[in-house]
Amino acid sequence: MSKGANTKQEKIVLVVGMPDSIHLARWLSQFRDSKITFLIFPSSPARRIRPELRQLIDSATTGKFRLVGFPIWMALPLWTADKFLSSRLRGFLLRKCIVRYQPQYLHSIEIQGAGYILLRALRDIPESARPARIIVTNWGSDIFWFRQFPAHRKKIRLLLSLASDYSAECARDVELARELGFTGNVFPVFPNSGGLPEELFRTPLKPAAEREIILVKGYQGWVGRAVIALKALEGLSENLADFQIVVYSANVRTLLEVWRIRIQSGLRILVYRKGALSHGEMMALFCSSKLHVGLSLSDAISTAVLESFASGAIPVQTSTACVSEWFDGGGVSVDELSVDAVRVAICRGLRLAEAGPQVLERNRELVRLRASESLVKRASSLFYQ
Repeated sequence: MSKGANTKQEKIVLVVGMPDSIHLARWLSQFRDSKITFLIFPSSPARRIRPELRQLIDSATTGKFRLVGFPIWMALPLWTADKFLSSRLRGFLLRKCIVRYQPQYLHSIEIQGAGYILLRALRDIPESARPARIIVTNWGSDIFWFRQFPAHRKKIRLLLSLASDYSAECARDVELARELGFTGNVFPVFPNSGGLPEELFRTPLKPAAEREIILVKGYQGWVGRAVIALKALEGLSENLADFQIVVYSANVRTLLEVWRIRIQSGLRILVYRKGALSHGEMMALFCSSKLHVGLSLSDAISTAVLESFASGAIPVQTSTACVSEWFDGGGVSVDELSVDAVRVAICRGLRLAEAGPQVLERNRELVRLRASESLVKRASSLFYQ
């Protein structure tokens, strides 16, 4: 048996994912009390390991977690080289890990980064030598957005043809995977970044009259459309004098728009760059917000929507985030990405927030029944059985 090879007694899962992602860290943390060894092969260029994941790696938990494949400082050089080599270098290194560790489970957590590296690695491994279970988890825009591009569509088809199992947050994305040829096992639809903590549902909801924040997701570029949200709020400035606008995860384009609007409208806008707030600070904002505005050309179920429901903020969210599968009169779906349409949606959200505490309570109960930590953990336990 080769060095590092698996034994029959040890359950090994080789995960390909982003070590700088809170979503990967939350997923893996569900298995800290398991007897599973998780080997994490980095798929992103970031040389930063998410603190929550670092804690898992360093802690003496029953489940074991460690990075494999290459030193994390090489992530950016390898990613840069692979931009020109179609993931050949990282595919080669992943193949060596598969051969060395002989995992029973090979899990791609996200498609355009992790899945494409996995696809490259499996091309060079005979079918008889591949793990019996190859799991593909769909994140956000992985299929919904990228299927429209022929080169991506081809790769997604190939990856799904090799997978034994598939997981998605939206029934919409399960249907799309079937349309692209997937014929294997589909796990139940649930938020695949981990559930919401039980203590959140025990915290009393702040009344709408005491909520003076409008929270805005600050992504602008690629699929994020924060600037449209800001322009819509600018058009309502006379009605929002009593509100504090808080923009989080803002990039440079969003910052420039915030500075312009502050000067021209007088709106009180507080802005935070990506990563500037801890998760605890973010949840405190949700619990004090009347609205959460998130605009994007593509997404799966937005974690921010679920956190809004659980915290008592009314979500105003683009319909591309499969909100039709979650909204039951307690959120506002944005079907047209224009300033006028978003302005109308924000006004509807403000009226909905004032409709009475039963709306906020119903939203919280809905998400508790579908996305609580205990429920998601039970669903996640099916993956490696």
